[in-house]
Amino acid sequence: MGLEHIFLDLIENEYESCPGAIAFYNGANFAAGSIRMHNIGDISPQAIPTGHYTTTAVLDPPLLGIGQSASVDVSFTGASLGNVAVAGFDGTTSGTLQISAYVIAANLVRVTITNQGPSDVDLPSGMLRVKLWKFD
Repeated sequence: MGLEHIFLDLIENEYESCPGAIAFYNGANFAAGSIRMHNIGDISPQAIPTGHYTTTAVLDPPLLGIGQSASVDVSFTGASLGNVAVAGFDGTTSGTLQISAYVIAANLVRVTITNQGPSDVDLPSGMLRVKLWKFD
């Protein structure tokens, strides 16, 4: 089996209903922060992506106060409503930031960075990476 047949699940750090470990249908338990690998046969054929794309942009976020968010719209040729998008920012200096991405219109992805920490965060300029998966 090649690597193209392996999928990863990133297990959240905390769940209110299940703190500390996650149990799957097969009875396996995984500690918070672990990664689960499974064979492509574990998922339905509709979940197989038909395309995977990446774009980058330089970003210099503003100062984010406690609970504040900043958004930027990134031009992404080929993006369409319903595509799955994720983003990462290499200027991240804190584990208290939430980064989200979603397609807001044809060829346009909105990325939002939210400060969920106990203090203001002043991020340096850095590279924003946006990934997109199509499921046609």
